[in-house]
This record gives sequence, structure tokens and C-alpha cells, in this order.
Amino acid sequence: MSTVMKSLGLLQIFTFFLTLAVLANSVYSFQEIIVDKDGDQKFMHWEEIYQPADFQDDDYFEGQLTLIVEDSLDGGATPTFSQRSTINIRSVKSDHSSITHTHPWTQEKTEKLKDLAKRDELYHLRVYQKGAEDKGYVSTFTRACQLYESALAEFLSVQMDHTLGGLSGISIATPVVTCRGNEVDQLMQHNSTVIVRSPTPAPVPDTATYIQKLEAMKHEKAEGKDNRSFLAKYWMYIIPVVLIMMLSGGGQEGGR
Repeated sequence: MSTVMKSLGLLQIFTFFLTLAVLANSVYSFQEIIVDKDGDQKFMHWEEIYQPADFQDDDYFEGQLTLIVEDSLDGGATPTFSQRSTINIRSVKSDHSSITHTHPWTQEKTEKLKDLAKRDELYHLRVYQKGAEDKGYVSTFTRACQLYESALAEFLSVQMDHTLGGLSGISIATPVVTCRGNEVDQLMQHNSTVIVRSPTPAPVPDTATYIQKLEAMKHEKAEGKDNRSFLAKYWMYIIPVVLIMMLSGGGQEGGR
């Protein structure tokens, strides 16, 4: 019985020292040497090294931005466009925008849209940025019957991207999704809701810090330095010696 108790005690002691060694080695493993701007070395935790980069607020679109909206009620493969509305964007971040319909809706336009709806053709829309060096249009379309049965209610989604010089896309949606051939009593004017969207930059790796870490590791390896603790360096030698001493001591007591 005493021999079993001694073996269990030795096993607990071995487990204790092994745990200390693993913890000591883990503390070192989760730290890296970083060289700062002054050339000094310091330890940093891995979470501090690989944390996502912070982005500053993009103020590129702060200020007045005017978009000219044109539409076509002709249909066909080569539609003819005419100016319809003006969208003024004051802030992309706060989605602060307004739309002004520069040309009134007339009975003639109602008949054209109704005819497009009967023939199940498309209502075309295109937009360009006023004052831009390149007057590039972005276009979209929807079924004419959807706009007609929605009584000219529409949602205009404007996509902005400063890397492309401002305007990058436009899309249109209507409350009516499925056309049922319903007649509309009277069309007055476009009831437009404008939504301005801008892409959110994704996190990028902190490559500069990572390169500094690699250079510091190369420098440390070249100098042959080891900043680990004494236990982390020599635990594989200490544990066998301690076990041998304990086993030899237990054997002498058993002989007596």
C-alpha cells in the first residue's frame, strides 16, 4: 500500500513540474519580439501584433454631390433618354440625400408608360455625376408594368465608390413585384425614395508589424540570444533529475 501511495505521489510531482514547464514555454510562445521605430526591442502579445487595423472615417463624399437622372419611355433596343430628376447627396455616411423632379409628369408620359406595361417592356433609367471629368453613365431597368401598377412609387439605390471617382452603380425597385394587369386611375409624379450606399473597407493585415517581427527574430537568431526563462529553457533536464532523485530515495526507504 505504501508503495502505491509513493508512486501516486511521484506521479503528482511529475505532473506538477510538467505543467510548470508547459506554462513557462506557453508564456514565451505567445510573445514576440518587436523592434520599435527607435530600434529598441520589446515583447508584445500575439493579440497586440495581429489585431485588425483601424480605419479612419472616409470624408471623401462629405459635401454636395449632384447626380442627373434620365429615363426612357420609348422601349425597344435603342431607347431615347430625357432628363427626369436631380439627386443631391450631402453625406454618404449619414445617407443624407434629396431628389428633385425637374420635369413634371404629363398625360403623354402616362400613356407611354401604360403602353410599355401592356407590351411587357422595360422602363430604363440611367444616371451620371454632374461636374465629373468623365460623363460615364450607370444604368438600370425594371419592368414597366411594375412601375405603372406601383403608381410611380420607386426605390432608387445609389452606390458610391471613391476609388472609381464617385458614382459606381444605380438600381431601381418598386413596391409591386408581380404584375397583375391592374389599371391605375391617375399618375401624378414619381414618388421616389433614394438610398445611398458606400462600400465598407475590409480589415487588412498589419504587414509592417509582421515584417518587423520577422526581422527581430532573424536578428535574435543571429546573435544567439534566448530570452526564455530558466525553467522554460531547461525543464527537460530538470524533470528527469528530480524524478531520479525521488525514485532513488524511495528505493532506499523500501530497502530499509
